[in-house]
Amino acid sequence: MKVACVFGTRPEIIKLSPVIEECGKTGLDVLLVHTGQHYDYEMSDIFLQELGVPNPNYHLGIRTENPLERFSEIITRLERVLKKEKPDFMLAQGDTDTVPASLFVARRSGIPGGHVEAGLRSFNQASPEELNRKLASRLALLHFAPTELNREFLLSEGVDPANIFVTGNTIVDVVRKVRKRLKSEILSELEIRDEKPILLVTVHRPGNVDNKNNLSEIFGALCDLKEFQIVFPIHPRTEKRAAEFGLLQNLQRAEHVKVIKPLGYLDFLSLMSKCDLILTDSGGLQEEACEFKKPVVVMRETTPRWESVLAGFAFLAGTKRSRITATVQRIAADDGLKKKLRKTKNPFGDGKASKRIARILRRLGNKIGYPEPDEAMANSILRKIRRMTRAS
Repeated sequence: MKVACVFGTRPEIIKLSPVIEECGKTGLDVLLVHTGQHYDYEMSDIFLQELGVPNPNYHLGIRTENPLERFSEIITRLERVLKKEKPDFMLAQGDTDTVPASLFVARRSGIPGGHVEAGLRSFNQASPEELNRKLASRLALLHFAPTELNREFLLSEGVDPANIFVTGNTIVDVVRKVRKRLKSEILSELEIRDEKPILLVTVHRPGNVDNKNNLSEIFGALCDLKEFQIVFPIHPRTEKRAAEFGLLQNLQRAEHVKVIKPLGYLDFLSLMSKCDLILTDSGGLQEEACEFKKPVVVMRETTPRWESVLAGFAFLAGTKRSRITATVQRIAADDGLKKKLRKTKNPFGDGKASKRIARILRRLGNKIGYPEPDEAMANSILRKIRRMTRAS
């Protein structure tokens, strides 16, 4: 059975890496396709190398920052690859433009597709990622949901329960696999002093980075938090926008803020393991924080990772300067919270999600496919429609 794994961004590489490995171990023929959505070394190649992912069989070379052009180019170029390689199944992960575009190509090519990390919902209708998640749920045949909550979201939208598999989140697999390789000396390597509590910061979401007011509020909060040693590995897009908005120089001049280039995955996890608190707009960091037992302040009003909020790891703070500052200070001062989190179970799984996904694919094999309606199915549909019309 040939399985095409399509990815295009750093989070997809990270979270699909253990799935790719497990599929290979179970005897599946794995085809790797990189769309190029993240295409520079710091945001892509270094993650392939660190996580032991083989070089992609195909690199589509998508370079545009226009999301509609990107969607169109992925469809056009991926269709050629699938037509040539004829995989039996296709996997995509997450909520970037790569995901619905690739699942659309698979569906129209008659190739069943699976969505890893299915069923996440932020309920933010203005979010491009929310649109991508919902599109993926309509296009995929198999849905690999990290948690029971994600399964409930899918069921509420009419997804066939027989096609939903609660597996856990593959990020737990990754972190547990690489944890022994993390650097204990990362702070000295980056010349970070730890006389103050260390606040690790990331900002990359378009809603924050491309909005001058939001980015100004966030940078203002960082300048206010002088009681922390702030470490800020800055995303290339964030750096570019901050410079355009005239916001970067003030932040770089702040003595308590250390702005650094993006880190490789192992260095970033090493830094996370040493920090006291995380401030981010990232979804993935909310998951990783649970594994490291770190509190995380989220610069968003909602999150698709509600489990991290319910478990007490994540705290929503929006994008207003005063609210961000107050939330960070409150969480940092709560010693009882830190003790509680050390004993709190990771809500995102047990580190075996990738094994489950590979075994499901192996077990179902060539039986995976889109069924043509038979007489029994047609009668069932008709009964449902009659109930609906009577109810109305």
